[in-house]
Amino acid sequence: MNKFIPLFLLALAMACNKKAEDMPGDVEYKNDIGQLPGTPKVLYLVIDGARGLSIREIKPPTIWKMRDSAVYTWNGIGDSAAVDGGNWATMLTGVRPIKHGIVNNDYTNSKLGQYPVFFQRIKESKPAMRTVALTASPDLSNKLIGATATENKSLGSDAAVKDAVIAELQKDEASVVLGQFKGVADAGTQFGYDVSVPQYTDAILKTDGYIKEIMNALYARKTYKNERWLVVLTSSRGGAWQQDPEDSTAMGNPRLNTFTLFFNSRFQSKVIVKPQDLRVPYEGKTVRLTGDAAATAVRGRCVDNTIGDIGKLNGLTVELKMKLNRGPNNNFRYTFPPFFSKTKDRTGSTIGWALFKNGQGTTLFLADGSTNLQLVTDASRGSKNTDDGNWHTYTAVFERSGNTYKASLFIDGGNKLTGTYTASREILAPEGPLTVGFNPSNFGNAIDCYITDVKIWNTALPDDIIKDWAPRTYINKEHFYFNNLIGYWPCMDGSGNRFKDYGPNKKDMLIGGAYLWTPFSDLSSYLLPGIADGTKYVPNTFDIPYQILEWLGIRREDSWGLDGHTWPAEFRDYPLYGGI
Repeated sequence: MNKFIPLFLLALAMACNKKAEDMPGDVEYKNDIGQLPGTPKVLYLVIDGARGLSIREIKPPTIWKMRDSAVYTWNGIGDSAAVDGGNWATMLTGVRPIKHGIVNNDYTNSKLGQYPVFFQRIKESKPAMRTVALTASPDLSNKLIGATATENKSLGSDAAVKDAVIAELQKDEASVVLGQFKGVADAGTQFGYDVSVPQYTDAILKTDGYIKEIMNALYARKTYKNERWLVVLTSSRGGAWQQDPEDSTAMGNPRLNTFTLFFNSRFQSKVIVKPQDLRVPYEGKTVRLTGDAAATAVRGRCVDNTIGDIGKLNGLTVELKMKLNRGPNNNFRYTFPPFFSKTKDRTGSTIGWALFKNGQGTTLFLADGSTNLQLVTDASRGSKNTDDGNWHTYTAVFERSGNTYKASLFIDGGNKLTGTYTASREILAPEGPLTVGFNPSNFGNAIDCYITDVKIWNTALPDDIIKDWAPRTYINKEHFYFNNLIGYWPCMDGSGNRFKDYGPNKKDMLIGGAYLWTPFSDLSSYLLPGIADGTKYVPNTFDIPYQILEWLGIRREDSWGLDGHTWPAEFRDYPLYGGI
């Protein structure tokens, strides 16, 4: 058991005790932990789709006034999938998706028995405490909360949720109340998630009016001054909008951007801001891959010939980042050289697969030895332009059912091309090893590029996972398919004669040719290089259950595996009461 003094209470105990002219009545407010009034209680209000930066710009009057007694941020972080199901699970269980198992809106592989919602923790620790969940979304009520709360109702509309929360707060026994609103997300999905969209702004202001009514009902409790309420006001996620090119971090991603206020009438106002220097360059040391002949090419080749083989797998996903250098014609267009392949050479229908440049475009090639499938991007026909000297992410997905293969090519997580191909036989054991850089081709010329962040999974990744992770220059256990990773070569080791495999199989690539490790530092309006532990400096949605359980005085067990931490407040010596 993990013994601790709750941080809020510790701060309260340390605060000095003094009188103030505007202290209500003639009451002395004790700072001694043992003399704090009443049972701690929690009001948890969730506004789906409310981007933190939009809230900051709109300044909704109720939320804006609540800042005066809140620890708050406009730069919070939601779950990386940026959809309702996964975000709700994260903000109710206090763990990341890799633990709770709910990705996107798919609940079939949930691990709620091992990582239950916080209502279950309350039920087990304080069975007499009344807990109530009032939601506008049936899935939140039925698939996540279920019987864990004393009372759980799906009400269908935000107005009905508001009325039900107010009715609950009028009960003496009200202790933990969750209210969820979806009107902002509905408006954002239909019209757009930005303050420039009138319908989105109107939805935020309408919900702010509901919050005002709820807060006034809370203040109207006849026992309020003898109770200790923590009000958590937050958004589960943001929504799709163009990202500010000056902020390339996850904290600037509109889909992940949330806001959070931890409110109590004795909290001093404290804003939590994101780390600065937001235009983080993608930087490190890698090898420039060049060549037009196998004997002299600078390239990496895997020492294990089985890596990258589709073989008997039902799915395979391969991905890398590449930056082209100018070629012989002083532009970024190359005539058919492979740059990532698992084939002996890129000739006719030689068995295997390859990604190769195709003038302005890129081709994904898959062959059985007799026939082939080729997916070709072309910027002149609307595909993503990659002949610009910038870093781009290339992802190929192969799905197999017998001798039928489905192949998909993504550029920067989107621009998807898909084709289906019935091979004359299974595409097994291509002779050539997995290769980054030049591979022979009967009609190709040289390649000159940098390649990093090479990854292979033994499954076909879903489109939304590809989109969410394509800008990132790393992978970690937050990736829902981390356990399916069979090879990971950052290609940024900085020294030595190989690209090391940091995946589970440790199958390094040997570097051939006259290679040289070269430092690089490139700003990108697309890539999201990580700020080391940057997201821990702002509230994440998985922090909220941790905060609630600590406020309620429930001891946190290490075995629960909670991922969050608390955001301690400083206390003023007297509360600020009054209507919102």
